[in-house]
Amino acid sequence: MQIISFNRENLSSTINLSSPTNIVDIVKTKLLMLKVLRKLKFLKTRTLPLTLMLNKKKFKVPIINQTGFNNHRMDEFWMLDIFKKLELKNDSRLFDIGANVGQTLLKWKATYPNNAYWGFEPLPECVKYLNTLIKENAFTCSTIVPKTVYDQRGIMDFYLHYNDNTDRSASLIKNSQSITDSIKSDCVRLDEFLKSKNIVLKESDILKIDVEGAEHKILLSSQDLITQTHPVIILEILSSSHTIEKLNNTFNLIKSYGYYIYRIEKDKNHFSGLEKIQTPQNNYSVSESDFLCLPINSKHIKKFFPNDRYPQ
Repeated sequence: MQIISFNRENLSSTINLSSPTNIVDIVKTKLLMLKVLRKLKFLKTRTLPLTLMLNKKKFKVPIINQTGFNNHRMDEFWMLDIFKKLELKNDSRLFDIGANVGQTLLKWKATYPNNAYWGFEPLPECVKYLNTLIKENAFTCSTIVPKTVYDQRGIMDFYLHYNDNTDRSASLIKNSQSITDSIKSDCVRLDEFLKSKNIVLKESDILKIDVEGAEHKILLSSQDLITQTHPVIILEILSSSHTIEKLNNTFNLIKSYGYYIYRIEKDKNHFSGLEKIQTPQNNYSVSESDFLCLPINSKHIKKFFPNDRYPQ
């Protein structure tokens, strides 16, 4: 029998696995329980010191006043799979533009615990939670930058679309979604920020860009930085946030930098392959909107297409 309980005094959680139970059932039961507690507004003013297993490693992933809930309905395992396939060395770094509450941070540290991580995130609640994750898990070489990466410096409006202070769809760019709130955000250019920190980007580094419509402006303003170093780029581009003209412009820009663009194919949120993209479509679903951009001469290409059967 499986027992999951919460002690209302110390708000700790326990899972009793004394009898054989399928791990998938455990995860589903835990998530269902958390959804019920959130629905009952139990999580809004409480801290639950929970843990999460990723890549056979256990992490402390608390839910604090509801923040962190999304980490326990973790998806996008394809990103963890890609990190593993890249087989990076210890000097490779991840620059996570749009860090939210640490979904990518956790996958990165589950794969490369000693590699450096730089997370850019403007929402104050997310920044606070990210720093808690780093402290609770004693992550080394991990830095959170409470700023928005854009094509210019200065204070700008950052729009939220849901009544959630960790809104994953928040953006500098107004789109068809209704706006529920906005905050003032300090914007930086990526090239200028890295220069201020004496960071020289390398081919072995990764840029992950998830910025809800601001991709083209960030990529364009980072032209010299990208073309001189050719890092791996993982990119989300939602069709709902772009016209077909804007999609074409963004894809053509990346190609002009000397990259192949591959749409990441998935099976139940895990990586299943790459589809080389020549011309983008404006009807990609959300699950079809993640792309891996590899330099034309990258040694990483063969890791995804064994036996030299890779598209040129």
